[in-house]
Amino acid sequence: MRRRQIIAITLGMALACNLSMMANSANAAVSPRTSQASNSNSTIKKAISDKEAAQMASKALKDFIGKETSFFKNPVVTRYSAKEAIKDMQAMEVSKEDRKVNTENTKKHIANVINITFSPTNKSLHGRNLVVINEETREIVYVTAFYNNDEKLNVKTDDSKVKSAISDFLKKNGKSLSNKTVKVQKTSVYGQFEVICQLSDGREASIFMNAKSYEVIGYKVNYNKFIKLPSRVKEEKKNFKDLLIK
Repeated sequence: MRRRQIIAITLGMALACNLSMMANSANAAVSPRTSQASNSNSTIKKAISDKEAAQMASKALKDFIGKETSFFKNPVVTRYSAKEAIKDMQAMEVSKEDRKVNTENTKKHIANVINITFSPTNKSLHGRNLVVINEETREIVYVTAFYNNDEKLNVKTDDSKVKSAISDFLKKNGKSLSNKTVKVQKTSVYGQFEVICQLSDGREASIFMNAKSYEVIGYKVNYNKFIKLPSRVKEEKKNFKDLLIK
């Protein structure tokens, strides 16, 4: 299950649930453990060490999601190569239309990435802390931290709260949009909403928020600039609506 989640995130296709501070704060995290999967990827050049990756991930959780290091522990670092990504894309059970697009996507430059997962400090909290780093550019391309989401919650979005949360998130993280109209999930899925937007650099990004509090709990960017699968396009047309962010 865990590998499937990482694959879905790394390929930048699918909803997060259907499945995105200072050096002293980063250093407060426990020394990272490297999984067996990481050791098997001997072809990946470790431009970023496991220790540095854990520090970057710790900082990202603080910067993007506002979680202090006291919320998580035991970072586990794994590495996912472009060769593995292509293999997984080709193995996906998809429609004929999706398979055609996937074939085109495998021809693109696919970055090697580093996945860092953390365990919640409070064992009573059920959730996930995951950060993905583009090893070539050192960019944080996925970060999420959420706990005890009400997965049965199914409510319609409050446009004013979405606008406020998205505007605050973009301003806080120094990001801007090329198009002020975003796509918002009409109703929550597994206790969260997804908002799809176009960044000023032309890439598509998704911001995820808790359906109760409208707190941002995740962010991901289409760092490989993959073509969107036809099945995903249909999903968005059916379950998303346009919303103008001023």
